[in-house]
Amino acid sequence: MVKFIESVVEEAARDWLESLGYAIKHGPEIGRGNLFAERDDYAQVVVATRLRDGLVRLNPTFPAEAIDDAFRKIIRLEGATLDARNRNFHRLLVDGVAVEYGADGALRDSLLPKLISGELRLKDAAHVAETTT
Repeated sequence: MVKFIESVVEEAARDWLESLGYAIKHGPEIGRGNLFAERDDYAQVVVATRLRDGLVRLNPTFPAEAIDDAFRKIIRLEGATLDARNRNFHRLLVDGVAVEYGADGALRDSLLPKLISGELRLKDAAHVAETTT
């Protein structure tokens, strides 16, 4: 049986993401007290500004209300254990985040695009959302 060492997996993931054009920054570069700080302490796993910016970039047609709902569901994962929360986060990555928001006085449900790829399972999410109001 092959054993994986966390640092080896982390380095491979970093290299892969960098090859896709992502900028890699180390914790101290964005940590508290740094000129470009993005979080208050290392206990903050999610960098809130990056998450919110990503949701807006991947979902330009969704109202702020839907983005806010998705953001809350992502940072407040359900689950009594770390394992359960990790599984729930994985589900959101794969299936998208179900959000509810009002438009023209009507409540409608929609799926945000997958967090990573920006794809929806629905072929034309905007058309589906428009036809439900």
